[in-house]
Amino acid sequence: MGMSTVTTEADLVTRLGELMSQIERGEEVVILRENEPFARITPVQRPRRQTPLEPGFMAGTLKIIGDVTGPLIPEEDWEMLK
Repeated sequence: MGMSTVTTEADLVTRLGELMSQIERGEEVVILRENEPFARITPVQRPRRQTPLEPGFMAGTLKIIGDVTGPLIPEEDWEMLK
């Protein structure tokens, strides 16, 4: 996690845009009420997304049915393909 920013409950409204930008960058915001920590806002931890260039990107999405090395049509029908 990144840095923490501390702000008061009163300043929260006026600094909201700035604080949201900090949260978006991975920072944590602690809100004080009467000089005591009241709440903590942290960014949501999202799983890292795989790209097509990463090994395993399509893992588990392909199902092989039957013999993938054998001919697609029976040998006796090969003559009709000539």
